Amino acid sequence: GGDSKGKGTTGKNNFASTLKTFNEHRKSMGTIGSYSSITLENAIKFLVQYFIKVKGEGANRLGGSSSKGGRLARVGISLTLVHLIRLQLEVGGIGVSTDANCLMNPSDVLDLVMTMLEFPDELDSELSLADSHATSFDDMENPITIDGSTSTSQPKRKKASSVGGFLRNMSGIATSHPSDASLARMATCRVLRRGLCENISESMQLTILRDLVESCRCAENATSSAFNRHQTQVALVEISNLATALGEACASTLDDLLPMLESCLSDSDHGVRHEAATAYQAVVTLFPSVGRKYI
Repeated sequence: GGDSKGKGTTGKNNFASTLKTFNEHRKSMGTIGSYSSITLENAIKFLVQYFIKVKGEGANRLGGSSSKGGRLARVGISLTLVHLIRLQLEVGGIGVSTDANCLMNPSDVLDLVMTMLEFPDELDSELSLADSHATSFDDMENPITIDGSTSTSQPKRKKASSVGGFLRNMSGIATSHPSDASLARMATCRVLRRGLCENISESMQLTILRDLVESCRCAENATSSAFNRHQTQVALVEISNLATALGEACASTLDDLLPMLESCLSDSDHGVRHEAATAYQAVVTLFPSVGRKYI
C-alpha cells in the first residue's frame, strides 16, 4: 500500500513539474492572446508570422528557435488558419461591413493570407534557389506532403554537386529543400480556397476575384503593391478556381482579367506562365469567343 501511494505521489509530482515547464515555455514563446490583443486580425497575423518563422525542410537542424519548425509545423499552421477563417465566416466575424458582428471583410483576410508568401530577403532567396536547383532529394527519401502524410514512392535522386538545390549555413547543414517553395504555395492555396473562397457568397467571390486581378496587374506593372512571383502563382490558381465556380457571373471582370492574363503569359517566371495558361483555359472554357480573339 505504501509503495503504491509513493508511486502515485511521484507521478503527480512529475506531472506538475512537466506542466510547469510547459507553461513557462509557452509564456516565453508568447500566446495568441498576448499577440492578438483579442482581435481577429492580429490572431491571423500571429499565425502567418509563425508560418514564415518555422521555415521548411532544414529548420529542425538549425537549433535554437528554429528547432521546432519544419514542414509539419507549416502544414499545421495552415490548417489552423483554414479552420479559424471558416469559423469566423460561420459566426459572422468575417463578412460585409454592415453586419453587426463583422470584424473583418474578405478583402482584408485575403491581404493577410497572401502575406504567408511575403518572405524576408533571405527566405525569398531560399525559395528562389530551391526552385532553380531542384535536383537534390538525398536528404528527403520520404517527402512530406501537404496533408502531413509521407510518400515512399519518390525515387532517391542523384546527389547534386556544390549547393545542389539547398541553401546551407556555414557549417554545411542543409537549411532548405527544392520543394519548400512549392509546399509554401500549396499551403497558402489551401487557406485561400478551403478557408475563405469556398465559404463566401457569390458577390464576395466576385470581390475577391477583382482584388486578385488588380494585385496581379500591379505585379505585372511592377508597382509598390505588387505580388512577388510566389503570390502571383497562388493568385492565378485561385482566379482559375473562382472563374470556374462563378461561371458566366464573372463576365463583368473580363475587361480587367484578360489583359492581365495575357501579360502573365509572357512573364519571366515559368511558374507564373504555367498558372496563367491554366487560368486562361478556365476563362476560355466559359467564354469561347474570348479564346478565338486571343488566338
